[in-house]
Amino acid sequence: PINYTNYYYERTHEFLERQKIDNTLKKYVTGENTLGDVDNSGAVNAIDASLVLDYYSKASTGQSTSLDDTQKKAADVDKNGNINAIDASMILSYYVYTSTANGESESFETFINR
Repeated sequence: PINYTNYYYERTHEFLERQKIDNTLKKYVTGENTLGDVDNSGAVNAIDASLVLDYYSKASTGQSTSLDDTQKKAADVDKNGNINAIDASMILSYYVYTSTANGESESFETFINR
């Protein structure tokens, strides 16, 4: 049987490695990540939601966190000053929407503001 979690992780990891240089340059030039795109991969997806949940769980228990200020700004998708499970849920909702959309999909900001 295929372990889809490992398969998805491996494909995602390969994609992120290919995008690493371009995204590092993009972050350097613009100084920020797109809202919801915490890992600056160019897409809002389940990995971003996982990063938000990891940050939230560590921050809630007093552990050190690994997001930089730019990533924190991208993670706070409801822009309330707190990074929590609600932000992760919004990211996952958008990811499901884009994964099941036929054709073009609206931007993340448009999606969360409707």
